[in-house]
Amino acid sequence: MPAPSEKTAWDFMPAGWKLKPGCEENYETADAWTPPSDFLPVTQLEFARCGTITPEMERVAEREPHLTAEQIRDEVASGRMIIPANKVHLGYQLDPMAIGRASKTKVNANMGASPVSSGTDEEIEKLKWAQQWGADTVMDLSTGGDIDGCRQAIIQNSLVPIGTVPIYSMII
Repeated sequence: MPAPSEKTAWDFMPAGWKLKPGCEENYETADAWTPPSDFLPVTQLEFARCGTITPEMERVAEREPHLTAEQIRDEVASGRMIIPANKVHLGYQLDPMAIGRASKTKVNANMGASPVSSGTDEEIEKLKWAQQWGADTVMDLSTGGDIDGCRQAIIQNSLVPIGTVPIYSMII
């Protein structure tokens, strides 16, 4: 296994971001960088790189009491932590959580409809059980039935982040 990289997300800044003069030694902070003048952050990483603590970062700090919102922002900015909270899922019931080396261990539950068993109602029932028993994330591995409709229903009913395998939809 290769050794872990010494690099962080700060070593891979997008085009247009400028390192402030005198910050060459301490470049791994939001204070060291100037984004392009027309830049509007959208992702948790972009907000963190701008030094902003989002409501999602605040919620993660509540769920991870050993971390402050500032530490979460800094971990996200460095690329060592993610908060899987896209705008679509946030519009439903998502309760933001974090995955990363500074966060607590997470539990994932796999589920999915197949051509011969299960459907949307059954998948929602599985989702409810997974959440009740502590799953932090759920992976939808559906390979049959109304995959798009089932996936949409799962996202609408989920409190936890949902992962999918879009290629399954392409194959079917």
